Amino acid sequence: MSGLWQAFRDAGLLPAREGEEPSIPSPEWGDDTLDVLLAIWRSSAGVCRGSAARSRERVVERLEQWRAHGARLTWGVPGASATVGKAWLGVRLAWWPNGVPRGRRIGLVSSRLGGDLGHRQSWFAALRTACLHLDVRHDLLLTARSITTQRFVRRAAELFGIRVVEITVGNEQKRASCHRWGQCVLARDPEGQESIPQVWLSPASSSLQPPEQSLVKLPVADRVVFALSERLIVLSARAQGNVARLVAHRLAAGDFPSASVYLALGPDLVAPRLAVPWMASGAVGWHLRAVPPADGGWIQPPWNMVRSRNRSAPIRKIPRRPDWSLLTHWTRQPSGPWPDQSADDYLDDLILDRGGVDHSALAALCRIVRTRELIATGTLIRGGVRMVCFTEVSLEELPRLRSFRSHLSRWDFEWYGICIDRTWIAARGGRPVRYGERDEWILLSAEERPYFQPRFSRTRGGRIIDWSIEREWRHAGDLSLDQLPAEAALVFVPEVGEARKIAPISPWPVIVLQPGASRY
Repeated sequence: MSGLWQAFRDAGLLPAREGEEPSIPSPEWGDDTLDVLLAIWRSSAGVCRGSAARSRERVVERLEQWRAHGARLTWGVPGASATVGKAWLGVRLAWWPNGVPRGRRIGLVSSRLGGDLGHRQSWFAALRTACLHLDVRHDLLLTARSITTQRFVRRAAELFGIRVVEITVGNEQKRASCHRWGQCVLARDPEGQESIPQVWLSPASSSLQPPEQSLVKLPVADRVVFALSERLIVLSARAQGNVARLVAHRLAAGDFPSASVYLALGPDLVAPRLAVPWMASGAVGWHLRAVPPADGGWIQPPWNMVRSRNRSAPIRKIPRRPDWSLLTHWTRQPSGPWPDQSADDYLDDLILDRGGVDHSALAALCRIVRTRELIATGTLIRGGVRMVCFTEVSLEELPRLRSFRSHLSRWDFEWYGICIDRTWIAARGGRPVRYGERDEWILLSAEERPYFQPRFSRTRGGRIIDWSIEREWRHAGDLSLDQLPAEAALVFVPEVGEARKIAPISPWPVIVLQPGASRY
């Protein structure tokens, strides 16, 4: 049985009753095999009956449509040697819905970045610099779904006008996934394809040559980009991480062009203890120089993007009020876009180093003060109704009640926020949350449900949390603060230095929670 016939069989691409194996030529690595597959289906007309015959007709029609659309089904990946392809990936079919794009393939790879992307300016500067120095006519960015750089590379390609190919890799760890891959290929419709070029790599054929054993346990999506990139740019790497292991393997393999691995050197990028031995093995290091954003200028931090004011708000110590009558809304660093920001706009802030790149709790508070608006969110509200949340807890009580919620990976009270007069919020529809048993929610009307909160929940460790200590209020929808009087609110930050940054833009007094941290 030929290798191609076996690969077709493993992928479920052959007719249900294909008869004897026809004589088909052995393809060279990277050859298009779509015509071969179409010929096999056409030749099955005499052995298919009933529903199988109708199915055959549909498949033949679909394959002919794909061929007219420019699609290709290749034996391995064109442009990569058979030695590298088989060693790193095994024997795979590659489905190209938009055809095989031509160009020098550039891979941008990185270890994981963590959640605080706003503090990875050097990493995004390296990404931006690399993209600005590519040849938009001849270079082709290569990325794969699930690798660290995928969403950033895809967006950077759009911003800088670079062609990109996105790879989707079949997961060979799942049983029968090769057959599912083939069925997905046959079921796809040529109309409505993504504009970005795609390639679907099948899982490695289990009956043909497998990848090298030393590589099998490393993520296949990362392996694909390492194996298929003619030039590989390493933006960051951690010792003992998957990226570091793959870099070392590529440099030791001897099957790639010399000086084809580039290392971004600098803070939070590729550390010297990794870069020095890699450069001794043939990698090229490049030191990052600051490249201005694509819009031509550096943008001011959020506390400088302000409305014109004649004076700063007063900075005070925490008020001692036995009859606390304010409701508190605290800010925290979001793990992604602002509540009213699109995912693409957020990525643009990071990649272009725009002013919105700072998503710290202080930046979030500055944004509220500058825009005079609290943006509602439905993230943690059952039913997804967008609400703005407050607490009756006073600033004096806040340190005693502050607790880390491991299931949310965050603290439940933060050191930045705004306190607003309770009657002012109530006059605009704000109301206290009703705490009760979890089953009560289903008995409530649609209007009441957004204001209900189960009183108790249990952590994975078995600890019971009583949420009623938050004494929560909620306001449905965004809350404009344009008409909020100066005497009806307070802005609070932990330190005097931060108070001095926000006071010039705040119409409300600024409170320092830890006045001993620095002098007035």
